[in-house]
Amino acid sequence: MAARTRPERSRGVERIDKPDPDERPDAQPVGSLFGELIEDVEGFVRAELKLQRAKLVARLVESRTAVAMLVVAAILGLATVTTLLVGIVLALSPLVGPLGAAAIVAIAGVGIAVLLVSIALRKLDKATRIGEAP
Repeated sequence: MAARTRPERSRGVERIDKPDPDERPDAQPVGSLFGELIEDVEGFVRAELKLQRAKLVARLVESRTAVAMLVVAAILGLATVTTLLVGIVLALSPLVGPLGAAAIVAIAGVGIAVLLVSIALRKLDKATRIGEAP
């Protein structure tokens, strides 16, 4: 179907080559076009979310072994520290008795823990301040 055109006058010559924008056969209402645009954007966002979710799952599966190894290493580290602390208590027992040795080791352990937490909190506070470079 040919689109109706409106005459264009130029220097007294009538030309019929521009289509009339009011009578385009494929013209859709603006509301309909916005509706289609919203549907297209929604479909794009859903597809992008699906893609990112798939990437995340793939990375999690890939890193599962590494996380398991880290957990085992942390457990072994805690067991080693516990063994060391028990050894220190046993070494101090002849000097101050078992209860005194346990108290000394516990107080020292708490002191070290408090010191480490204090340092960590200061570093976190410094790193998360707004408006300042770390």
